[in-house]
Amino acid sequence: CTRAAHHLSIMSMEGATEPRRPPLSARIVALSMLASIGGFLFGFDTSVISGALLMLKTEFNLTKIQQELVVAITVAGAFVGSLVAGWLASTWGRKPTILTGSVVFVTGAAVVVFCKTWVVLAIGRLIVGIGVGFASASVPVYIAECAPTHLRGTLTLVNAVCVSFGQCIANVVDASLSHVAHGWRYMFAVSALPAIIQFFGFLFLPESPRFLISTQRVDDAHRVLGQLRGVDWDTTQELEEMKMACQEKQGGIRQMLSKPHYKRILLLACMLQVINQVTAINTVMYYTGTILKMAGIEDDTEAMWWSAAITGVFTVFTLLGLFLVDRAGRRPLLLWSLVVVVAGLLCLAQSFFLSDHHSPPVNSTDATCAATSCYGCLQLNGCGFCASPNLPDTQAGTCLFGNLTIDTHQTNVSCPFPQWYSTHGLAQGTVCPTKYSWFAIFSMTVYLAGFGVGVSSMPWAINAEIFPTHLRAAGASYATAFNWAFNLGVSLSFLSLVDAITEAGTFWLYAGIAVLSVIYVYFQLPETKGRALEDIERLFIRDEDLQGESLQNVDDVLHQKQILSASTPLLKS
Repeated sequence: CTRAAHHLSIMSMEGATEPRRPPLSARIVALSMLASIGGFLFGFDTSVISGALLMLKTEFNLTKIQQELVVAITVAGAFVGSLVAGWLASTWGRKPTILTGSVVFVTGAAVVVFCKTWVVLAIGRLIVGIGVGFASASVPVYIAECAPTHLRGTLTLVNAVCVSFGQCIANVVDASLSHVAHGWRYMFAVSALPAIIQFFGFLFLPESPRFLISTQRVDDAHRVLGQLRGVDWDTTQELEEMKMACQEKQGGIRQMLSKPHYKRILLLACMLQVINQVTAINTVMYYTGTILKMAGIEDDTEAMWWSAAITGVFTVFTLLGLFLVDRAGRRPLLLWSLVVVVAGLLCLAQSFFLSDHHSPPVNSTDATCAATSCYGCLQLNGCGFCASPNLPDTQAGTCLFGNLTIDTHQTNVSCPFPQWYSTHGLAQGTVCPTKYSWFAIFSMTVYLAGFGVGVSSMPWAINAEIFPTHLRAAGASYATAFNWAFNLGVSLSFLSLVDAITEAGTFWLYAGIAVLSVIYVYFQLPETKGRALEDIERLFIRDEDLQGESLQNVDDVLHQKQILSASTPLLKS
């Protein structure tokens, strides 16, 4: 920021204790909702594939590797899209970038809907991923730059709520179309409709006033700011603050690494996105089906409806975060959210541990299937567990080689269908019966409540506001790319971790990572609630960064230190 911007912010901080706030205009609400359609597309597409894949693997005879590729290639596309979006948003503007993302998404959805081979399907999923990457990197920045200071967190989190709402609707669509011929085509066709609405809606929305000022279009910025704040609101002071803070040209990674406090901002932004992924949200969502099967829900369609209900709970708590962010603040909300996430992960780990170690014992086996428990039996290829008749199915049974056929419901091991548990062929269940299923569902609910209220949304809201204006688009895109990279890394490493340290061990590991995340956030994240975007940069300046600066008088130094003392302890050290 310039020296003039520094003096202006100091003067504003020394002024009235409670400055007047601009009203919430209908235009800023419409802008936030239309922009957040990008978040809906983000959530919908990352979830709809779970139901569609059940049909795709049959229609295209997909191997396991091909199934993994169809899922992972979208994440790879989002990684690329988020990086490209940063460059486009810095050069073209925020609005053209979001419009381009809408076009890319619709194009990818059309390729998927009309594909005839799995290769074309994968190409379409890649294009869709690029569109998702555009939205995830540019939408939070656009909303944050247009929103008034006192509502910036709330309006930015509308996008995060739409992500979870998109996941919920995707599960509803999956369940509704699961028995429809070629239903997967309709699933992906539905995703194109919001993108089309966003495209045509955005044609009537303005560019971010801060981007306009950074490209020397001050008159346009003044007009846009007046539209967003309402005709009766004097935008002169806000416009002057933006002008003084936006005198540097839009920059990229070279400028990001040119100053120590820029590096701190970039590191924090990337770490917040890493925390968003390594605290196991995708793993928990992946295991939703297994947990439901532990509770006795085996039918795929029924499981989809239950998944929709669970993501509905997740959406409710994300909505709670929206109402709290500008009241409680970003920092306490994220910290307490992480604490609940730790508790949920520990409970999940314990539920799997109890289910595995209190798995029904095996009282007899055949030569092929030597196991001591149902859990061990189902790990053996081709083996199944036959619960003992006239006893609760959590008691002892037999581990035998064989399977039930779908057509005849017969088995070569003489086990009636209601007593047969196996991971292949027809079975009463694909996971062992357990009396701890209620604990697993409770643990998952606790986890999703904690994650939804803060960890799911705070990184996006914070990253959209901590960068200086000339680095905001590029910085947000780099951090978003980290999110997608770790999304892919966690997904690819998950099954290997389960094989190496079991489900319980994997969730204990994630709980440990969540504890480290609490420590990192406590020491590194300052509070940004109630601060103008032009003021936030100074929260990351340390005393040593001021050495060699041209300060007009000693009072400036004292004011700088006073500002620094409002930040977190580690930022002062």
